[in-house]
Parts: sequence; structure tokens; C-alpha cells
Amino acid sequence: MRTLLVTGAAGFIGSNFVRMLVNRREKVKLVAFDKLTYAGNIANLQDLLGDQVVFVKGDICDPAAVTKAIEDHHGTITVKSKVGEGTTFTITLPVSGPPVSVTGARAMGSSGTSSYA
Repeated sequence: MRTLLVTGAAGFIGSNFVRMLVNRREKVKLVAFDKLTYAGNIANLQDLLGDQVVFVKGDICDPAAVTKAIEDHHGTITVKSKVGEGTTFTITLPVSGPPVSVTGARAMGSSGTSSYA
């Protein structure tokens, strides 16, 4: 069974995505991660919580909270950085069968701001 980390999971779009996966009877464990601010509401997920869907309150901008959520569900984070090219974060969560990873790259723009691909 794959494990997916769904960020913004208690908001309108995130909770409907979680609901769609559950209703499709996908063989997947869902870690619903949300800060529960103005748009996030745990009531959107309440009837889904259990063995297949677990909720973790946290801020996606807080590296410690994200790391803890991933490690608590037996995942890993790998970071590779190269000067002038940016940083790549790879999050790997457990899966039955071949490994599945999600990779995001962080690059510094010319204005000094961060962008994610």
C-alpha cells in the first residue's frame, strides 16, 4: 500500500482530493497535512479519519513539522544542493512494490525570492 502526503488536506480542494481517493477505493494510506487556518477545517475530513486517512496539523512552511510528519510515517527526505542551481528535496514514503518518490526543486530567482517547481 502506498502512502501519500496530502498538503492543504483540510481545505476545499485538498479535502475533496482526499475524499476522491477514498471513494475510488484506492489502496493508499493518506497523511492529511494542514495548518487549519482560514480555509482549512478538520470537519471536512472528520468522517474519513481512521486507518486509511490520518490527520497531522502542521505548517508546510515549517521544515521541522514537515520532517516530523514524514518520519512519523516511515518516510525520508533527501536534500541535494548545488551553488547557482538551487536545491532539490526528495520525499519518499513507504510503498508495497516499487518505490515512489515526489521531488520538488527550489531555485533562487534573480530577485532573490524562492520558487518551487
